[in-house]
Amino acid sequence: MKLPLTIAAPLLTSLGALRPIRRTKLNHGAIVYKTLAVGRTYVVQEGCIRLIHIEGDGRTNFWDLIGAGGMFGDLPFALTTSQHIEHAMASGPTYLWEFSRAALEREAERSQAFNRTLLRTYGAFLGFGERRLRWRLTNPLARRAALVLIDLLVLGAGPCPHGPGYLIQIRMTQEEFAELLGVARQTLNSLMKEWKRKQIVSYTRSCFCIRNLEALQAIAS
Repeated sequence: MKLPLTIAAPLLTSLGALRPIRRTKLNHGAIVYKTLAVGRTYVVQEGCIRLIHIEGDGRTNFWDLIGAGGMFGDLPFALTTSQHIEHAMASGPTYLWEFSRAALEREAERSQAFNRTLLRTYGAFLGFGERRLRWRLTNPLARRAALVLIDLLVLGAGPCPHGPGYLIQIRMTQEEFAELLGVARQTLNSLMKEWKRKQIVSYTRSCFCIRNLEALQAIAS
């Protein structure tokens, strides 16, 4: 998930004027937390954060990516539960701000401008959540996979070093991609082999390249 610049820029400007608890530069794979810290809100200034849910049996489930302007952790005015178990880790070089949830709530109550910015951000979060739920419940696998790959391009893309097209700069294995889609890796593997044969995508153990963006957009539409 990456917020539109029209929402992310005002939010980052407003937050930059406040005093975060800390500002941190993280390398790829660095852990932000292994269990949600009550009272702490995190904001991505640059880069991307990967959220990994921990199932009751200890299995992990990679379920979301948070891009620039995105907020995670114990969010202002949100329902808090100490039972929420997830890992948060950097995906590529990432700059992160950490705030006190209480301080952000006080600022929202004090400043109407900040309150409006926060509401717009939350509205975008809800829109992403609704879209995610809709495509997971109603779309066939091919369309789901195409939509997510296009979203990942927005989070970061560059020229493909292996041929024509675009390299998705978020490092991701096929197993992690399958977790994002909510399907078994074996099911996704069949689709990826078909798309690779048709030269729509190519991939290695940790990265994806989009060979034919127009074909992928047609599948997603």
